[in-house]
Amino acid sequence: MAIHVNDPAIAGRGLTSSVVRRSTPGAVPTLDLQAIQVPVLVYHHARNGCKHCQASDTPAILRGLARAPVKKLTVVHGGTYPVGDEGADQDWPGFIGIEQEAIAQITAWIQTPAP
Repeated sequence: MAIHVNDPAIAGRGLTSSVVRRSTPGAVPTLDLQAIQVPVLVYHHARNGCKHCQASDTPAILRGLARAPVKKLTVVHGGTYPVGDEGADQDWPGFIGIEQEAIAQITAWIQTPAP
């Protein structure tokens, strides 16, 4: 959606817990990210245990955003111990235990996008 929808009402993009492992079909770093020409926030949990969504691979998204006027990677820590399946919303990708903090940080960035 972030690549194919060019609606002037959309002033930016937020990517949370993205699939970043290049060998995974549809992984974000393998997409035509240079088509995105609005600010982009990449928001990820450091302890995301899903093999397709490792925080260490998220900088590849920023490298692909060559035409985004503002891009920021935020890797968060903290929260409570997950109760769901690895990679599910009740695990680290869902920012379990720090949901309100995550919402506040993402909202603040939306209101004032900055690198």
